[in-house]
Amino acid sequence: VGRRQVAEVEESRREEMRRDVSTLHEKINGLSREVSASTAEQKVTNQTLIGLSAKLDRMAERSHE
Repeated sequence: VGRRQVAEVEESRREEMRRDVSTLHEKINGLSREVSASTAEQKVTNQTLIGLSAKLDRMAERSHE
């Protein structure tokens, strides 16, 4: 096995690693977007629940009057 063949194999491996890292970054970025969207949805849901809880509290207070 000559030096040139070794260099070609090494370059091939480096290129494969670059592609793998790029693919991994794409997957991580997609997951990050999904997590951000879920977090935003959760905030809206929590705000809605807080509002409903306050309404129930007022209704309960009125029923005791």
